Amino acid sequence: MGTLATLEIIPNDEEGFDKAAVDFASAVADTITNGQAMPLLGIPNTIEVAEADEDTKNLQIEGLIRAGFREVFTRAYLNILSGIDVIPPGDNLLPLFADPTSALSPHIIDVSQIVSSITGKKAGEWVVTNLDSIIANADDIVAGIASLAEEDTEPLATALNQIDDEIDITVASEKLGELQSGSSESEESVDFGAVPFASIALDPEDINIDGLALPQGFIIRDPMFPNVNFALDEVFKIYQESMAELISECISGQHVSFIFPTGNIPGFIESVISRLFELINDKLNSETRLVSLKKNMETLLFSAVVATMTSLLISSIIVSLSGFLVNTGLITYSVGYLLNLIQ
Repeated sequence: MGTLATLEIIPNDEEGFDKAAVDFASAVADTITNGQAMPLLGIPNTIEVAEADEDTKNLQIEGLIRAGFREVFTRAYLNILSGIDVIPPGDNLLPLFADPTSALSPHIIDVSQIVSSITGKKAGEWVVTNLDSIIANADDIVAGIASLAEEDTEPLATALNQIDDEIDITVASEKLGELQSGSSESEESVDFGAVPFASIALDPEDINIDGLALPQGFIIRDPMFPNVNFALDEVFKIYQESMAELISECISGQHVSFIFPTGNIPGFIESVISRLFELINDKLNSETRLVSLKKNMETLLFSAVVATMTSLLISSIIVSLSGFLVNTGLITYSVGYLLNLIQ
């Protein structure tokens, strides 16, 4: 299971997909109206949206409710979102840094609810506020997580109290005991076992996104004819190339200096947002891209869709990237929270 699925960011039922489709169409409508896609954390989306008069804009917005838009553009967006989740979670910043809470990954949603219950705050907000202390108490957290396998909740409760002295050790122990006994919303008892810290670094070129099922019509290929499906396929490849380049940069030490040793998660997010906008925009405008993509980017609807997808997907890419670098613990959870993907 990828990071996005673990954190329940990807819709996993028909109702979720329907909501995602409505939200996507609404975001495209805003892009058409404003002539630019939404910024991320104040960083502007630099992908150009084709100009058009107000009548043309209104006609395009009216067409967003039609089945054709949903079957082509919305389906492409949801397929690419699923494709992002093939980035495997891991501890690829070792030995430099590891998130001590990543051992809780299989039940991170339950754990986040417990943190919220204990602190009275949103889990993401609490992690961001106390990240320095979480890192400083990493050894105690790891030991506390290991103790849960023996039904001993006090060491982890004590570690949480060391991080935030407003947390009552007795209350925290009781809440953790509920999770351990399976009396929380989880249907099965949590078997924490040994604390796993896999440290296999992945070559970005080994990430196989090509195997993802693409929407019907993507197999019709004519590089000179402005076929919209083939152009979307090219956009998909641009996201793939950009993700691979960004992963390589992070493994080589770029961007991650915000996480360690300073614990500056917002700084990390802003750094990779800017870099992803730069990578994607450069590739969209490259002279080596296919004619079919260039012709479609000159149209209002297609350029608005690509600009909107980029704003929406960059957030998911960053969460997946965080999971790849430091696994799917509370740090990656807080990244999703800061990017408004987790409420």
